[in-house]
Amino acid sequence: MSINNFLEGKVSDRDLAYKRLVRKLTVENIWMYVLRMLLERPLYAYEIRNILKSRFGFNVATITTYMVLYKMEREGLIKKTTKRESGRRQYYKITPLGLKTLKDGLSLLEKTLKNLTLPESSISINNPLNDRDKR
Repeated sequence: MSINNFLEGKVSDRDLAYKRLVRKLTVENIWMYVLRMLLERPLYAYEIRNILKSRFGFNVATITTYMVLYKMEREGLIKKTTKRESGRRQYYKITPLGLKTLKDGLSLLEKTLKNLTLPESSISINNPLNDRDKR
């Protein structure tokens, strides 16, 4: 199953576990995506929302974007600034704590992936694990 099928709601009952995993790694962890984007340059909330859709392939409600940014700022992961030339527009930039937290999160994901990676010998033509992307 592709992430696009999931995001469009095209899943069967047997894909519920996969659906939960995709949700956990995307919508429920928006903060990681935001921090990754802010490594490149300061962004404002509407930009963040649009980049989540265009670059990472999932929609986030506007209010959700603002809630996540508020929590991240409160936790010291990002800092809000106003650029003179943009008037009242609020830009967000990553803090040193945000960078450390992103690195820790990515390290956890890498360790998890390493621990869950299947050995090559367990994959065979008759193995149902090979059929996931054919659905």
